[in-house]
Amino acid sequence: MGIIGFGSIGQVVGEKARGMGMEVIAYDAMMSADHSAWDTTRRVELDDLVAQSDVISLHCPKLPETIDLMDARQFSRMKPEAVLINSARGGIVNEADCSAALRAGKLAGAALDTLDVEPITPEVGALFQGIENLILTPHVAGVTKESNRRIAEVAAENVRRVLG
Repeated sequence: MGIIGFGSIGQVVGEKARGMGMEVIAYDAMMSADHSAWDTTRRVELDDLVAQSDVISLHCPKLPETIDLMDARQFSRMKPEAVLINSARGGIVNEADCSAALRAGKLAGAALDTLDVEPITPEVGALFQGIENLILTPHVAGVTKESNRRIAEVAAENVRRVLG
């Protein structure tokens, strides 16, 4: 598994992947080379990660330099049996290029939990229409009982702090 964006969420995903017996490699443009996260995960350059990974999971922020990070160039470098997962931010995956790669068999599958424009537009819906090896979800990958509880606890603590 290749993880792009190896902050706290990327590291947890890496732990889960290792727990399933996967080898994990990662790329993070912002994390220093001496960060302790690299003790258990091989740090690679983006192009190497894209070319080597069977599964690519995106966990990077949406910044000017990450917009369209996964585009036709990167899709052409991926293994045709690779799967792309984006639960980070919309706009990191070029949707037209992803659709083309899926339709051309240059990508085995994709799971996109977020799109550049949400809710999905009719144009993007048409772009992905009929692609059977694609899962689209409405940015709910992080919605769990635990995350909802944490949000409620943080909100309650903030109210206590303001009123107290």
